[in-house]
Amino acid sequence: MFDAIYNFLIKQGVNQSVAEFLSTLSLLVISLAVGFVFYFIVKNIVIKIFTVFAKKSKTKWDDAIIEHKVFNRLALIIPALVLKWFAPSFPGGQVWIGRITHSFIIFCVVLAFDKFLNVVNDIYRRFEISKTKPIKGYLQIVKIFVYIIAFIIIISVLLDRSPLLLLGGIGAATAVLLLIFQNTILGFVAGIQLTENDMIRLGDWIEMPSR
Repeated sequence: MFDAIYNFLIKQGVNQSVAEFLSTLSLLVISLAVGFVFYFIVKNIVIKIFTVFAKKSKTKWDDAIIEHKVFNRLALIIPALVLKWFAPSFPGGQVWIGRITHSFIIFCVVLAFDKFLNVVNDIYRRFEISKTKPIKGYLQIVKIFVYIIAFIIIISVLLDRSPLLLLGGIGAATAVLLLIFQNTILGFVAGIQLTENDMIRLGDWIEMPSR
């Protein structure tokens, strides 16, 4: 497609460098337009059809998935997949387009996983045990861990380096962050311990000694 646009512009008397730039820009616009067309088809037709079936079903998981828009986050992958499909047509930019699309796909998957954990928490809160043993704190730990791993992978993909090389530098930065956010981390851990050991419940009185 790039060659067709480029040859057409050359026949129109456009300078070669300008024709190459306009061809690349046109191909980028076309690929993004096609990607967003497929995205809107999935979002406004496929997901809505699934929503209708979810409302008619007796299970609660599909309703929670629709409510938290898990599939909406996954649908964001479609434009990136289309752009990746067009990538071989871009002269000299195929490598970077591949890296950017792969990074965006990872980011969208993480966003969808974040929403799915909200679904898990929503379903769990419907059970009686959730009043004494909530799992929101544990899910937040999982989210933080997943986001950190995704960040490392995205940076490694963009730089074309092994994720293990980034872990060395992150280790030193983590030590500094632990010192800065020491009180916050201790408070977070204390909240998990209170929940795990069932040390406090709704309706309990908390007394603070006066100074």
